Amino acid sequence: MPTPGTACRKPRLRPRARLIALALPLLPAAAAVAGPADKVYMPIVEAGETEFELRGGHARLDGGGDVNALVFDVGYGVTPRWFTEPVTARSWRSGTPDSADRSA
Repeated sequence: MPTPGTACRKPRLRPRARLIALALPLLPAAAAVAGPADKVYMPIVEAGETEFELRGGHARLDGGGDVNALVFDVGYGVTPRWFTEPVTARSWRSGTPDSADRSA
């Protein structure tokens, strides 16, 4: 408790601590990476809506070669803001199917 007549000072952050405090909220954004067939948006759906979707993409790699991806999903709108869908994905490089990724 300050004595009467003295000013109360706020504690100050050092420049390095201030920089870290400002940069921390940006870390999750820097880790976001989307593949060639990924959707990047927030769906707003009708409750009870059923959706079938097939999408694909193609990307050229810096070191040469290509990567392709196909995704098939069936979705259901449980509420106006809750949409659930099982997904099957397949990706391959330069024309040779080499990996399958299944998630629910």
